Amino acid sequence: MHQITVPYTDKKIRNALKYAFYSINKDKIQTETSIETLKEQKDKINQTIAIAEQKYSQQLISQYEYEVTLNVNQKRLDYLQKELDRHTSKEIIAPIEQKSSLINNIADRYTQYKISKKNKHIKTKLHKLEKKEKSLENKDKKIKTEEEQIEKEITTLKDQDKKLN
Repeated sequence: MHQITVPYTDKKIRNALKYAFYSINKDKIQTETSIETLKEQKDKINQTIAIAEQKYSQQLISQYEYEVTLNVNQKRLDYLQKELDRHTSKEIIAPIEQKSSLINNIADRYTQYKISKKNKHIKTKLHKLEKKEKSLENKDKKIKTEEEQIEKEITTLKDQDKKLN
């Protein structure tokens, strides 16, 4: 702050002038700091613009590469479609039909195998049941013969008992 000397003796005028110079000085300092801040902001904006331009150019390059790749892939797809159209459907369908009939044959054989396996299982169970039935019949016959023998013995013993009495 500058020291200002005023020749007037009036204190109010002197104080008013001091205040005016003080506020002018203060405004000058604020303006200078504002100018510096604006310059810094301008530099930052310029840097941001440069970065944005760089990203934009990279994006344009990426988009160009994408379009080139898309065109190449479209051409490949068209070529493959033409190749596919060249082949007749019989050339494609015939191997599929052969595989289908082979799969059906295998499925039929597997079904027959399962059925025969189930039949064997049932026959085995039936055979076991028949064996059990025969063994039970044999046991019944043995029991009947034993009962008959016991009855014969009882009748024989009764006859002997009658004779003895």
